[in-house]
Amino acid sequence: MNKLVIGARASAILFDFLSSIREEIKKPFILPANVCPIVPVTFIKAKIPFIFSDITIKDMLIDKKNVLSKTLNEEISGVLFVRSYGQMNNEAGFFCSLRKINHKLIIIDDRCLCIPNTNGEDIYEEADLTLFSTGYAKYAELNYGGFAYIKHYINLINFESIFDPNAHRDLIEAMNCAIRDNTKFVFNDENWLNKVIDFDKNEYFKIIEEKTKAATFQKSKLNAIYATLLPKSIQLIELSNNWRFNIMVENKNNILKKIFDEGLFASSHYSSVSHLFSVERSINADFIHNNIINLFNDFRFDEIKVEKICRIILNNI
Repeated sequence: MNKLVIGARASAILFDFLSSIREEIKKPFILPANVCPIVPVTFIKAKIPFIFSDITIKDMLIDKKNVLSKTLNEEISGVLFVRSYGQMNNEAGFFCSLRKINHKLIIIDDRCLCIPNTNGEDIYEEADLTLFSTGYAKYAELNYGGFAYIKHYINLINFESIFDPNAHRDLIEAMNCAIRDNTKFVFNDENWLNKVIDFDKNEYFKIIEEKTKAATFQKSKLNAIYATLLPKSIQLIELSNNWRFNIMVENKNNILKKIFDEGLFASSHYSSVSHLFSVERSINADFIHNNIINLFNDFRFDEIKVEKICRIILNNI
């Protein structure tokens, strides 16, 4: 059985969850190398140790063999499983395997880029925390809020926190600089985490459902154009393309420059961050980041922009 928890943002829920179980954590969590950097920063703030695992080229998810090995050898206390690019593969078997090896292992199912699940269905029994986000650039983009399903036996404590918008801005800038300059991230424990819920909880889910319905229609419409106009050879058809439409190219930086030169935009997520927080390099995560482009399929784009960006890509691959 699960409890529904709502937070100012997903990282606020993650912080409370980690802080609430801190005394139980004797060994590190394992995180995927391509995780959003706010996640390891939240772990640091919650004083929870972590290590990284590379991802696999095949599915762009954390290396499951590595996670199973470290679980079997009792090297980790928990795993944060990130649904890269919002893909919703059936991972029940993997979670069950982890739970059979160590029934006390903490499993976090990070679905922040996935379609929000507001009815509580399809939440894996093995996951201690299943996390969703409705923040900036998420599937249902409200620019605020997050929610989660948490095991009923976990006593979630709401840790008080002062929020300073300037501290949050400085944190984002520091993370972006570390990624851009390929340097170690220096953590400053300031008041960057917003935990203040200034919205009506009942209205929140209603808005999520409305935004999700609209986003699904928009993404389906634009994805169909991308899928028709772009070569199948560069499309990542194994991904759901729910979050954005993803392609793999050899000359990523040149294509991105051409796109921006024409007054359009695309994104380039997710960087490998293992070397920003540790001495580890992650070859597969680096390779994916160096070749992937995320094409927008939300309300920032329309059919005309999609067709234009496809022409740019076709002229430069």
